[in-house]
Amino acid sequence: MAVNGNVDGFIISNNYLHDNTNIGIDIIGHEATSSNESTDQARNGTVKWNTITNCIAEYATSRGIYIDGGYNITVENNISYHNGYGIEIGCENVDKTTENITVRNNLFYDNEVAGIAIGGFDYPNGTGKVVNVTINNNTLFQNDFSDDYTGELYFTFFENCTMINNIFYTTDQNVLLYAESTHVNLLMNYNLFYCPGGNNALEFDFNGTVYTGFTDYQTNSELDVNSSFADPLFVTVIIPNPDLHIQAGSPAINNGDPNYSVAEGENDIDGEDRIFDGRVDIGADEIQESNGIIFSSTIHQDIFCYPSISKGIIHIKSTKFDLNRLTYNVFNLNGKLVRKGNVNSNTLDISVLSSGLYYIVFTDHQNKVLVKQPIILI
Repeated sequence: MAVNGNVDGFIISNNYLHDNTNIGIDIIGHEATSSNESTDQARNGTVKWNTITNCIAEYATSRGIYIDGGYNITVENNISYHNGYGIEIGCENVDKTTENITVRNNLFYDNEVAGIAIGGFDYPNGTGKVVNVTINNNTLFQNDFSDDYTGELYFTFFENCTMINNIFYTTDQNVLLYAESTHVNLLMNYNLFYCPGGNNALEFDFNGTVYTGFTDYQTNSELDVNSSFADPLFVTVIIPNPDLHIQAGSPAINNGDPNYSVAEGENDIDGEDRIFDGRVDIGADEIQESNGIIFSSTIHQDIFCYPSISKGIIHIKSTKFDLNRLTYNVFNLNGKLVRKGNVNSNTLDISVLSSGLYYIVFTDHQNKVLVKQPIILI
């Protein structure tokens, strides 16, 4: 699936692309597709909620997703696995740029080479360059199954790249990053690293400057000063079908950038709130858990509360559940628990809370969520 040349404003979403002999999704510019050089660039687009797999070429390194010459592109909530690269952000044409690319809340795992590749691979004489890239809240797991020494991240020449709140989990090769050339203005922070060989085995190669062990890298690279090395506690880590949701107790929970600002319409890999319980989690999954309660999207139609806009007196109705066996929990917009108790009757009084939007969550005697309902207090 390719978007090439003078395309301004597009969405590629909810597709399953598989078993292609090269690239799955390709966003292209600077190929003289448009007769007007100023519009010869796919731009202002979104690639979202796609699954791309088994896109591997016999004659070149393929990509699940390839941004080559695109401008102002957001890639989010995709799953790219068992391709060449999970995603590459490059620029093949000399004196041109790929610019303003955001990659967030995606899963990249079990790809042939790196999970994420960034840069002009032969800049300045053979290719253009990549400028202004943001890589946030992605989960990369055991890429480079060919043992090509690219690890999870492969860098060539780029300018201005920020990588925060990502989980990087290597294969037993223990290679995290390989930078083949220099780059300008790289910021990495609040990431979570892990490799099977342990802290001292993790390897970062910056164009010949090799850091062995996470502590060596963090101390001497001036990168990832607030990042950490720990097992993210995924549900399962068995290729080819890992479950990369984090479990309760994961060091990824509430350890992302405390100043992280959620973009309009941004969600985690499951479409759930990107910040829950006050601070963003690291990686693509935002665990919906607070004070021992695990949230889900399941709604029981036979329990509800009303009115949705209230001064604080909330009525509860159920044709199935014994209200005396239920617990209520009230969370504010940031996911903080502000009030809880036993239901006991068909009326709740939460008028002591200040005006604003809240969620009332009802749980049964096993602490299982029955319903999560928004209420506005006035």
